[in-house]
Amino acid sequence: MTRAAQNLLLLLLGGAVLWITLGTGEFTNYVKPGLELPLVGSALLLIVLGLAGMRRDWNDDADEHPHGRSVTEAQAQAPAQQERSGAPGVPPAVRAGVEDGPVPAVTGTAPEALTVPGGREQGTHGSGKAEEGEGEEDGGHGHAHGGPRVAWLLCLPVLGIFAIAPPELGAFTADRNSSVTRAVAAPPSIDQALPAGTGPLAMSVAEFVGRSFEAQIGGDPTLEGRTVKLIGFVAPRKQGHWYLTRLQMSCCAADAIAVQVIVLGAAEPKKGAWVEVTGVWKAPPAKESGSGVHYLNATGVTPAAKPAHPYE
Repeated sequence: MTRAAQNLLLLLLGGAVLWITLGTGEFTNYVKPGLELPLVGSALLLIVLGLAGMRRDWNDDADEHPHGRSVTEAQAQAPAQQERSGAPGVPPAVRAGVEDGPVPAVTGTAPEALTVPGGREQGTHGSGKAEEGEGEEDGGHGHAHGGPRVAWLLCLPVLGIFAIAPPELGAFTADRNSSVTRAVAAPPSIDQALPAGTGPLAMSVAEFVGRSFEAQIGGDPTLEGRTVKLIGFVAPRKQGHWYLTRLQMSCCAADAIAVQVIVLGAAEPKKGAWVEVTGVWKAPPAKESGSGVHYLNATGVTPAAKPAHPYE
């Protein structure tokens, strides 16, 4: 990978991150909303580094080719300069001509190499193999321009964002996690009584699970007899009925876990569909108490729009 390609890749990565944060807002499909500012700062840093690298390369090119002279012209003039300065292998008559006046014409072929003590041959152009090896490594410009080939893998996130745009995690992730029983810790506010009222109370799936778990381990059953309204997506359940599901993450989508409620008394909608379920909490059987199983007797199920922030 050339330095120009590296700088271009930095610009593309920075632009892609800016696009999903400030442009489309799709970054919430992969990380928590609170990470927006760090993402924007990282994207700007990548762009600045890419621009700085381009400027450095432009300055290096200007230094290598002053006054429009190309590398080929400089190499072509090097032997003549060596001859005038008395380089090894130049006949004495030529060196004398440089001091006394115009250089006389020299016929024949100049020796290609000069034998020096130690049995080595030294040509006017140095060791051919050494120079050839250096030219292969640095492209013939005297300094390295390349990078590891594995760096091209950084193109994959750019292609993923612009070409594929992976959606948020959904039913497939919930299916993989449904076999693992988790007792989700209750939010800090669950020890408080629910607001007074008779209508359905909207709450997050995580709060419902937290209050249900607290009641199962001997806490105050704050959900008992109260109609609630939950929004989530549908995930199948092998043992019957279906799950109303939301995903929780601590940092990013890689650590997301499924928070699920078993819905009773309602037909199962399409897998992965977002729905709003109205119902009343049901205490689990004694053998399941505290095991992380939570029930909701549904009184109504209606389609719902996907929330702007699909994770809880």
